[in-house]
Amino acid sequence: MPGLLFVCLFAAAAEARPHPENRMSDREFAILYRHVKEKTFKDDRFELIEIGSLDSRFNTAQCRQLLELFDFDDDRLRALAVLAPHLTDRRGAGRLLDGFTFETSRKQATKLLLDR
Repeated sequence: MPGLLFVCLFAAAAEARPHPENRMSDREFAILYRHVKEKTFKDDRFELIEIGSLDSRFNTAQCRQLLELFDFDDDRLRALAVLAPHLTDRRGAGRLLDGFTFETSRKQATKLLLDR
């Protein structure tokens, strides 16, 4: 059960190192990113992103890195739906739109970012 181990370790690290506005530190993000990237199935990736965002906030660069782990716009939109409410820098959020292939996906992403 490596996933459960990750959750326990991640939770312990988050409690041990509080940070401003619960922004995920670069070290914590590197751990989350590595675990998400190692997952073969997208549903496992989504699950880890959801767990990682429970009590953390992400900057735009971190969010973009996670979105880039998905090959299709629909999957990136699904991940963005989880991450958007946890973004710390609203001004930079528009840069996330560049990661979407289709205009309709960019419009949906814009709506997700505005609705947060």
